[in-house]
Amino acid sequence: MTVNWMKPPLQEPNFGEALIGALVVVAMAIILGVFLKRQIIGNKKLTNSAIHTGQKWAAYVMPVVVLASTHRFIKFGFIEGLVGLIINILIFSILAFVLGWFFRSIFPIKAPGAPQSEIAIPSVVPSSQRSDSFSSQQSSLSNRHMSNAFQDKTDLLDEDKMYLEIANELETNSIDKGLWTRLFVKCDGDNNKTKLMYITERMAKLTATANSQIQAKLAAQVAENDKQRLFQESQDLKLAALVSKFESGTALNYDDVLFLVEAANNQKMLVNLQDKKDGYSLLHWCAVFGMDQSATTLLRLGANAAAKDFSGRWPSELTRARELSKLLESAAIASCVQARL
Repeated sequence: MTVNWMKPPLQEPNFGEALIGALVVVAMAIILGVFLKRQIIGNKKLTNSAIHTGQKWAAYVMPVVVLASTHRFIKFGFIEGLVGLIINILIFSILAFVLGWFFRSIFPIKAPGAPQSEIAIPSVVPSSQRSDSFSSQQSSLSNRHMSNAFQDKTDLLDEDKMYLEIANELETNSIDKGLWTRLFVKCDGDNNKTKLMYITERMAKLTATANSQIQAKLAAQVAENDKQRLFQESQDLKLAALVSKFESGTALNYDDVLFLVEAANNQKMLVNLQDKKDGYSLLHWCAVFGMDQSATTLLRLGANAAAKDFSGRWPSELTRARELSKLLESAAIASCVQARL
């Protein structure tokens, strides 16, 4: 009896099973590619660090490995093809991650940052203090308006100027002829009495006119004061809402960041404030939106460019604008050097 020690040939897979396996692989590659594009490749919060670079390289490789494994389903069937696919994904993803990490470690883009412990996170100014500040601004505004009104009243009710105006009318014969005629009849044609009464009544008219002008100016100033007060109140409420939104970690838009940077000129606590979710400061948001002028303003106000978010990133690591990245990186390095002196 002869024993056949040779291994029997592999059984050819069912064509329908192989076709289904191939279609499943293509669908997996598409779904995996879309998922990785959103979560890793297109994630703006990932930086150019070595670890994140390795993650991106692995994300690029995974869909390619899946598509390249289609022939295994056609040749070996669904089960063996699936096992081979999983093994290939693990091997090539790890290899791509290591290569990406190694490449970024050799060619780094970013110098190491300052320790997180050096970054102070200020607290928000209580609303009561903001109200006191607002009240003092309004009080100053009202006092300035009242001072202007008092000066206008003094100028308009200057009796010497009024008598001088009446004297010029008499000398140049530019008098109010209607008033003069009425008083001339009343004084029985006596020029001296007519002149005296003319001066008295003209003085009364000029005083009444000056008082009317003063009242009109006071009303206009009060209206302007109320307008500025309402505007300031709306700005104060908007600032409080944006600070609360910022602290909670809710994503800001371009206009929100611009408003907060402008408010930082008067509210110094905003300069280095960081949110509680991602650790973003206003400089981080300026970097995200490429706002070079706003970033310059914050740096002038004393913003710490070496402040890291909770992922350990400087603001300069979040921008694609080369000039802004250089500006923020230089400021961060200078801040680190100064902190160590």
